[in-house]
Parts: sequence; structure tokens; C-alpha cells
Amino acid sequence: MPTPRRFKEASPITHVSQLSPPTILLQGTIDAVVPMSQSGKLAKALEANNVPYIYVPFEGQCHAFDYFNDTTVRSLYLIEKFLGEYL
Repeated sequence: MPTPRRFKEASPITHVSQLSPPTILLQGTIDAVVPMSQSGKLAKALEANNVPYIYVPFEGQCHAFDYFNDTTVRSLYLIEKFLGEYL
């Protein structure tokens, strides 16, 4: 059964440390599933622990991007750049 403790344990921000891997965060600004504030908090925690990260909000996009517009090209570019740098 879900409890606040389990939610906390499942949250990535709970586990951020200096040993965390480089992280990429791509999020739509009208995401109704994950609030933008959560990604912002995660980005701040990564920065505070000197973990390399990329955080890009996609204006006007929902939780699942519409892959039939320029979001696809931009997100794939960012993912490819991120993987090229950190793999």
C-alpha cells in the first residue's frame, strides 16, 4: 500500500548524492503528471552535489511529448549530445 515513506523512497531526489550519474531532465511546461517544481528541485539537488545535468523545459508540451513537431528534433539532439558527452 502506498505510504508517504514509500513515495519518498521511490523519488529520485531522495537518492541524489555526489555519486549520482549525470542526468538529463526533459519536461513539458504543461506536464499534468509531474509538476515542473519537482524537476526544478531535482536539478537543484544535482547541482548542489556537483552532478552534471541538463534540464530543459519544453514550452507548451505535456508529459508525453508530441513527437510530430520540432520537439522531436530538439529532444533527440539533446539526448544525443548528452550521451556523447557522458557515455
